[in-house]
Amino acid sequence: MTDSTALKVFKCPSCGAPLDPGKGGSSLKCPYCGASVIVPESLRSPDPLAQYTSLSDVTKLAREGRLDDAAKVYSKITGLKHEYALESVKSMAGMHDSSPQQGTAALNTPSARPNYQPPPQPMPVYTPRPTIRIGGGSCLSGAIRLVIFFAILTSAIPAIWTAFKFQLPFEIPFLTGENSIIPEPYAKETLSFRASTLKDPRAIQVDGEDNILVFNYNSSDIQMFDPQGNEIFVMEITESDGDRLNNDIMGVSKDGTIYVPGFRSIMVFNEKGERLREFPNEDNLFIIYSLLIGADDKLYARSSSGIARLDENGKVDLFISDETLQEITGETPGTGAIGADAQGNIYFSGTFNTDVLKFSPNGEFIGKFGGDFSSVRGIEIDRYGRIYIVDFSEVKVYDANFNYINNIDGGFWGVDFDSQNNMYAITNQGDRVVKFEIRKPDGQ
Repeated sequence: MTDSTALKVFKCPSCGAPLDPGKGGSSLKCPYCGASVIVPESLRSPDPLAQYTSLSDVTKLAREGRLDDAAKVYSKITGLKHEYALESVKSMAGMHDSSPQQGTAALNTPSARPNYQPPPQPMPVYTPRPTIRIGGGSCLSGAIRLVIFFAILTSAIPAIWTAFKFQLPFEIPFLTGENSIIPEPYAKETLSFRASTLKDPRAIQVDGEDNILVFNYNSSDIQMFDPQGNEIFVMEITESDGDRLNNDIMGVSKDGTIYVPGFRSIMVFNEKGERLREFPNEDNLFIIYSLLIGADDKLYARSSSGIARLDENGKVDLFISDETLQEITGETPGTGAIGADAQGNIYFSGTFNTDVLKFSPNGEFIGKFGGDFSSVRGIEIDRYGRIYIVDFSEVKVYDANFNYINNIDGGFWGVDFDSQNNMYAITNQGDRVVKFEIRKPDGQ
């Protein structure tokens, strides 16, 4: 007789190999083909680390010697890859790669014990130096004269510069206003607010009215703000059968249509949270890792088998397979990140390679750039055709010919642009939405 408690057979959707759902939590990687697979809720094992949710918990686990568990919690909080998270928690525990023999025993060294007192050191012998006085008067009056001298000097330089039309082979940072030779910052922060209703917002999109939408991680809630950061409302997005979602992926078109991938379909909503229609997941869209509305206002998806472009009816009209991506890079693509510019060119960066690939609107490989990215989370293109690569701790900016332009410091989950080419980003610490005014190209 068959045991009623026997485990169900769970197979990889890409290669059909049997998988153990008890080892992957909400998702796992197929050991045979490398595909990332979402585990249905009915087959998931309770997460033994669910009680650990903060950085203080990470530090506590690390100091207890549970480095792998600490790294898993740190990855969940920050989105950092496990190997990088492991290095971070080692640092929290006081371990360094320069001391390969150092492990949890390092915490028992005298310097790590709270009551340890170092041996007393002899006090240095102080030898007074002769005082040198220039001129008369007190130190205060001398300082005042020095400040006045520099004030006169700096105020006179612009007049001298204007009177004598000579040019130095270097820039001096004294001119201000219209005559300033100090360049404006590439990105200037102009707005910041906290997405307080949601606990862990990750995805961010801006519609044609410059309203800001953020999608909470691992839930079904989308929060909407006006351009000044005032909350408009929160909508709950669920599967057609009422099940809550298990992702933070969305694309928002300029007319406010919201596209969210589910397990069985791509669901389409308006900004009131009302379901408009669904696009069934075809064979090459079985699992969707990322989804976006490109600068050309078309719908793109990164699925478990390739990159797809969809028409207005949800039908795939262009497909770049994983086999093609692997042939170009020599690496398994993994989940990766995608982007699309106004001309319909497609950009992709795989999980296991450090380049960004560019394809034509017909799917032909054009070229690649980068080579130094650590963990690409998003690719966006602004109205001037500049390419923004959202890396782990910064956003790197390139022109359409792959030439590096500048970088924007900060760790972000993703970015998007409004109608005025302002960039909106959601921070990976503090759940803040930040607005940046982006410098226009020269001559614009």
